[in-house]
Amino acid sequence: MQYIRELAEYNGNGRAAVTFGKFDGLHRGHQMLVTKVRELGKQENINSIVCSFDMRPLWKEKGIAPELPMVREERQERVKDEVDYLIECPFTDDFRQLSPYAFLQMLKEKINVKMIVAGT
Repeated sequence: MQYIRELAEYNGNGRAAVTFGKFDGLHRGHQMLVTKVRELGKQENINSIVCSFDMRPLWKEKGIAPELPMVREERQERVKDEVDYLIECPFTDDFRQLSPYAFLQMLKEKINVKMIVAGT
């Protein structure tokens, strides 16, 4: 697995299956998302990506200091054999203000997304 500190640094080749979330712990729901992205990656012969929203910029702005069940290094260790890429996505004010269309356009252009895996 390749770890990438922010979405702008990603330059993987080919299409991708991706899932998004805070992934501040890897509960059963997160595990199901990671498993599905891995399976789709293998079935479709595309990159499998977990994109983890790094909430620290928002928390810093709001003066919040939550205790996290899992830190970045633990997340990397837990998914290292599961997916091709783990991308941290800093939840900055600019990122937070993206319209849904702009967000999807970014995914299309930057990641070359073929499939998005989401929970219900």
